[in-house]
Amino acid sequence: MAHHYAHNYRGATAEFYPKAADRRWRGFWRSLPFAHYVARKDVLDMGCGGGFMVEAFARLGARASGLDISENSIAYARTRWPRYNFYCEDPVAFRKRKLTFDFVFSSEVLEHVPGPDEFMKTLAAVTRPGGFAYISAPDAGHPAVPQDCAMWQDICPPEHLQWFNHNNLVLLFAQYGFKVHRKYKSKSPAHSVIFQKI
Repeated sequence: MAHHYAHNYRGATAEFYPKAADRRWRGFWRSLPFAHYVARKDVLDMGCGGGFMVEAFARLGARASGLDISENSIAYARTRWPRYNFYCEDPVAFRKRKLTFDFVFSSEVLEHVPGPDEFMKTLAAVTRPGGFAYISAPDAGHPAVPQDCAMWQDICPPEHLQWFNHNNLVLLFAQYGFKVHRKYKSKSPAHSVIFQKI
């Protein structure tokens, strides 16, 4: 997995990220519903890519940081937004830093990891008690998923390696000390849930 993402993910470089202007614009609009979770708070984007959500959260007053295993994505983020902290390492290494956050944002990352354990251990370790974690990921139990799962566009290894429905996602997070705080409805087959660390 590290080899797949390390150097050539999305063709990014320190000076280039595909569709950067569009991603920045979408990041700004996407960040607005989270304003009361992130203003004047310590925030981590876990799987930050080129850092667009980090920059968007910082605009809302967050002390925002980003984490990703993609060296070229982090190189772009550090070049584009040098004032923010970006970490290029896997969840295990990041967990050893013993940093904690009030709000952790992780969009379309969980399905990319080969198993949930290390991701969840890190998420639990870095989210402060009473803090929040926003997770979005494909929803295998959504009515829009084809009856023949092989026809579902989200079945695309080696990028997508695991899938959840709402029930087993909630069970997984409960095992690591989280409860559902808010679930967002979606017409597309995707989970969008804010969990709270108990």
